[in-house]
Amino acid sequence: MNLFSTKTFLGDMAIRFHRTQRQWLIGVILISLVIPILLATLLAVVGNIAGCQMVGETATVCRVAGINIGHSISLLVGWTFTFTSLIIFGIPLLGMAVLVGLLVLIYKSFRGWYRVLIGFFSVWHLGFCPPITGILFVAYFASRAQCALNEGGVGACYLFGLDVGDSFHLAAIVPWLMIILLPMCALASLVYVAVALGTFNQE
Repeated sequence: MNLFSTKTFLGDMAIRFHRTQRQWLIGVILISLVIPILLATLLAVVGNIAGCQMVGETATVCRVAGINIGHSISLLVGWTFTFTSLIIFGIPLLGMAVLVGLLVLIYKSFRGWYRVLIGFFSVWHLGFCPPITGILFVAYFASRAQCALNEGGVGACYLFGLDVGDSFHLAAIVPWLMIILLPMCALASLVYVAVALGTFNQE
């Protein structure tokens, strides 16, 4: 192997290494969107294992290793729904910047159909996965606690000795925000797919 071939080989290896790093980063970003709900689920399991009463006004505050289980779950659920509302109303430019940055990263990190499909999937994952997982979590625990959730007001909802009605109430509002997200995600995904297909054979 001559010097030129060696340099070419090392250059190709470096490109593949950096591409793999970017692919892992994309995976971490996408997974991080559902981490709050995964943590909330884990805390609920820990609270049950610790013998805490999960629902009911008579339940005492549950603390495990100094962590207030009910309060922590309320914060995590609240953040999940706040993320969606921030993207749409709070800081739309930030949400747009995050989406564009993620799609550029995907475009540079994948080739061929992987580039098209992962980009398309990521748009919808970013917009809908956090609120949907949050709604499913709230729906399950609200049914266990017999909470009345609706758009008109916040009812009491006790979970591990804490009234989490404020954060759980957001689950009744977020579906309306998702209606606004639908055309936004459709437009973003179509634009990305058009660009990706237009440069399908480019390396």
